[in-house]
Amino acid sequence: MTGIVSTFLTHDGGRPLTFGVIADRRHEPVDPRAMDLRDLALVAGRNADACAYGKVVVIGRRGIFTFQATADGGTAPVFCGNSTAAAIGCLGGGAQRTAVHGVADSPYEVSARIDGGAIAQTWMVPAAAPEERIWHGCRVVFLPALNDYALLFGDLPAGTSPEAARRALLGADPACKLAIVTGAGPDAVVEFHNSNGRHGGAPQTGLATIALAARSVPWLETFFADGCVTYPSQAGPRLARLPATSAAAGGRIAVEMPAVSVKLVPLAMERVA
Repeated sequence: MTGIVSTFLTHDGGRPLTFGVIADRRHEPVDPRAMDLRDLALVAGRNADACAYGKVVVIGRRGIFTFQATADGGTAPVFCGNSTAAAIGCLGGGAQRTAVHGVADSPYEVSARIDGGAIAQTWMVPAAAPEERIWHGCRVVFLPALNDYALLFGDLPAGTSPEAARRALLGADPACKLAIVTGAGPDAVVEFHNSNGRHGGAPQTGLATIALAARSVPWLETFFADGCVTYPSQAGPRLARLPATSAAAGGRIAVEMPAVSVKLVPLAMERVA
């Protein structure tokens, strides 16, 4: 099958965020989840400048499909705000509304606004109820609305790596994510971890998960009272604002993702096995 393939790099104020590859397959009748994406996963490999990498996006007839490249050369379906912004940038135009497919059984509705090259999105997600547990003395909040996330509050047990904690809490699925929150109040710092290591920034889905959980877990106010998250980066601690959330029709929650810009580099009309 053939189609236009582009690499993408999202950025905020010139700071690189997420790197990956997009394939426009709207002319193909095949469900992107049934496609062999290994060649695209190779193209989406590590990028030294980006906070996150390995995202494979397919624009299909029924919307946008996002995958995470895995260590074994495969892919796993995920939700990713930056990757979705890149796909919307490929579609062009001003206002967009599309279906976004990830780990959920049904796609989410996403509307976007492109203004001066910046792409802002509103995601409509189900009002999922968080689950709270205690794990090795740490409070953990689970929320599956945007990928399966575990928010762990406190220090990891001695000798336990973030990846070991992610697997213990969520299983081996590479789409599952872990956020580790240490400190409290203005001293709280959040590290986001994927199956391929620590995220170099603050992923949109991770920030949105915290904002969604805070709607129904009152004690989270202790950590995020100012509506912001401090996270480590190569340039030192950075601050990110939690996205605004509001109740919407059909029992859903509207999540206002932060605007990002996208750099697209067309590769070729390629043949993908």
